[in-house]
Amino acid sequence: MSVFYQHIGEALWRRDAPKSIGTPEGGLRRFRLPEIEKHLQNIPPSELAAAHSKMTELAPTGFQVWGLPEGARDAIKNMEDGDFLMLLENTDFKFVGQVLHRLSEPCWDLSRHIWGEARFPLVVFLQGELTSYPWTNFCADFSFADGYHMRGNTMRLSSERIGSSPWQTEEGFISHLLTTTGVNPEDQASDFQAFANNLQIHLRMVKARAAQQRFRQGTISKQGMECAFCSMSIPEVLEAAHIVPKEHDGADDHRNALVLCALHHRMFDSGLLRINPNTRSVLAGGSYSLDELRVTRHQIAAGPQWPHERSLRWRWERGLG
Repeated sequence: MSVFYQHIGEALWRRDAPKSIGTPEGGLRRFRLPEIEKHLQNIPPSELAAAHSKMTELAPTGFQVWGLPEGARDAIKNMEDGDFLMLLENTDFKFVGQVLHRLSEPCWDLSRHIWGEARFPLVVFLQGELTSYPWTNFCADFSFADGYHMRGNTMRLSSERIGSSPWQTEEGFISHLLTTTGVNPEDQASDFQAFANNLQIHLRMVKARAAQQRFRQGTISKQGMECAFCSMSIPEVLEAAHIVPKEHDGADDHRNALVLCALHHRMFDSGLLRINPNTRSVLAGGSYSLDELRVTRHQIAAGPQWPHERSLRWRWERGLG
């Protein structure tokens, strides 16, 4: 996990935060993906399907949206889903949130729709809280010099400063802010009350879920948006299935994966479907036929984008599939 922080400036915060983050008086601004989806025409369908899934699971009460200028591209090039973003108005951090999804392409149209201009195309979806955390406290907590300032910049808090802080971990620091510096108790109760005793675990779970989505996206980008066993191509039901399972140290890599629909993923995991590593043929692993298992594709392709023979052989030799 990483913590990013951006200086906004008082005037810009006053103008733009109510449109996509919220206000202390009115609470958080809560978006649903369908209300902004028409402004995301340049985002791949598979990514939108993944975003829908994440928002439904992780942000059932809605999410916040923030856009950064093109000049921040290098500063956030390593920002991943599950990381954190803190927004500094001028003297106080006014919002702290976890990145649920960072859009893969610049979204000029969405920037115009929300903020009235196309200056902020690097868009992230967040779940967080309106806060009041002084800049001076931040500098003291992380041992910055008294004169340190970052006007107009976006930065990443180094792991060394995190490690030497009172919290020692990113999720420890952020959970502390969310539970002690929030300015709207109703928002906090709505979004995080269920995790009040284990907020750090929840934040780590979001990061793990984000890693699963990256694995899915990476596999689909290599193998295509079709189930390897039945040609199902509806994005909402397609998943990335590990060949060597995670519990056996299987990698989140497309050479250790297949794109499968949810039904055939369960069949593959349960051993009802197997793949011969020598012929790459799909076989029924139980008492059912391939027709009964709704299998219409009987061969797994070979090539650099498809499962490696070693992964298939590992699974075959252990009778897993």
